[in-house]
Amino acid sequence: MKRYTLSMIGLAIVTAIIANPGIALACNKLIGT
Repeated sequence: MKRYTLSMIGLAIVTAIIANPGIALACNKLIGT
């Protein structure tokens, strides 16, 4: 059950990143520094 929820959250995050390249850029900057 936990695995399923985790994969669903991951899918939602991936979808959000694809939908908003700006968010991906911001995350990249945060992780990069």
